[in-house]
Amino acid sequence: MKALKLQKDTAKVHEIFLGFQRRKGLTLGKKNIALVGYGYWGQKIYRYLKKSEDFQVRHVFFRSLKDLSQDAIEQKYGN
Repeated sequence: MKALKLQKDTAKVHEIFLGFQRRKGLTLGKKNIALVGYGYWGQKIYRYLKKSEDFQVRHVFFRSLKDLSQDAIEQKYGN
């Protein structure tokens, strides 16, 4: 009986964890990555990674964007 209860509890923990991952946009099959820099090559790499089935871009760090408004960023670089 204890083994059965332990299996049910373990299954519930896994179910909760997978639900958390789905809500956060995480997937088990993809590697989460961050892109540092977004100059000429960064834009090309970003597009490649977004289309890739192996990677999920979680963050992009581009220092020179910090002084621009969100509208200016979207107009110049896309969203």
